[in-house]
Amino acid sequence: MTDDLDVVSLDRSLIMRPPLVLYPAVIATGEVPADVAAFLLARLPATGTMGASRL
Repeated sequence: MTDDLDVVSLDRSLIMRPPLVLYPAVIATGEVPADVAAFLLARLPATGTMGASRL
């Protein structure tokens, strides 16, 4: 872990609408990469999607 968060920057649109939310509910708001779907989403209970598939 590092604490140099001043080095990390994310596009504002990504912050406002992340493609995948894990907490407090698992919600895919965009297309999820196949490896993420296979190794992560397949093992978590889906609580909903917002216009996107889990793959």
